Amino acid sequence: ARGPAAAAALTAAAAASRGAGGSPAAAAASFYGFGSGGSPFSGASAPVGGGAAAVAGDVCSDGRAFAADIEPADDTVVHVDGSACCSRAPQPAPTDRRGCCQRCAGSPSCEVFVWQPSVGSCWLLRWKDSQRTLAPARDRVMGERPTVAVQ
Repeated sequence: ARGPAAAAALTAAAAASRGAGGSPAAAAASFYGFGSGGSPFSGASAPVGGGAAAVAGDVCSDGRAFAADIEPADDTVVHVDGSACCSRAPQPAPTDRRGCCQRCAGSPSCEVFVWQPSVGSCWLLRWKDSQRTLAPARDRVMGERPTVAVQ
């Protein structure tokens, strides 16, 4: 859901969360249907930004779910090699969503990636621990590291 109703619901969730001693990030995670631990994509159901047909051998073209306008909270992740910044081996060149997914698939330490559509930045991240706190973030698309199916 988007628009004024969604914004109002998120604001209400944030206010309720703060009143209960929670944080705005926790309210956002709750609003978007994500909890702590497990996969933050269990509630996602459709590709963001359209999905290309699956390409044999391309683990990033299988119609996987992406989450728009949300990203991991800064204190829950660290950048890994191949990220646009903040790692031993940054890769700052712009890319598209599929390219960002492929970068994550090619980085052994990547668990989640965040792509910024407006400029093509791609951040590859690893969760610090089991806490999977998310925060609302405009102009972001988040996805989990793709895995190769074992046959």
